[in-house]
Amino acid sequence: MLTTFAAGLAVLIAAGWEIGARSPAAPAQLEEFEFLIGCFRIDAQRYHPERNAFGPTAPTYWKGRWALEGWAVYDEWFDVQIPGQPAALGRGANLRLVNPETGIWTMVWAHTNGGPGQDLRAQMRDGDMVMWQVHPARDQDWKAVFEITDSDHWVRTEYVRPIGTDAWTPTGRLNATQVDCETVQTP
Repeated sequence: MLTTFAAGLAVLIAAGWEIGARSPAAPAQLEEFEFLIGCFRIDAQRYHPERNAFGPTAPTYWKGRWALEGWAVYDEWFDVQIPGQPAALGRGANLRLVNPETGIWTMVWAHTNGGPGQDLRAQMRDGDMVMWQVHPARDQDWKAVFEITDSDHWVRTEYVRPIGTDAWTPTGRLNATQVDCETVQTP
């Protein structure tokens, strides 16, 4: 049900790409994900624990806009294309809504890889936006931390840890650079 709803919503919202505008009546917390609005070239990296380092980058794209008449943030992801992978795989959409009373974001992520959608949450913590997964359950804790480096750049680093421990290990990083939406060529 979650995947069907989110996929249908993604199709409706994505029928033309305009950035839109934040509703002046929307909660102030909507600004917390405003850095995702626009088009971005992403240099994706996987973490290699045996070397204690991130690997080489692979390019892809991310597009974000205001949705639901400026009361939500909607973004699309175009995955790094693996040679021989059908172009339809590795694409996804996210709808982000904030509860103004708690400051917690609820997000629905749907993708073309055939798996279930994801129910995610996020909240500002120590100046960074921290995101975690609620459903489906994982065999280890997962989180992603967004760091805004300047007005045209942000970084999202993913971490995992065995359930019940405090040892977070990075698994990947997305380095985003804002680009003109007219120049974005998705895979």
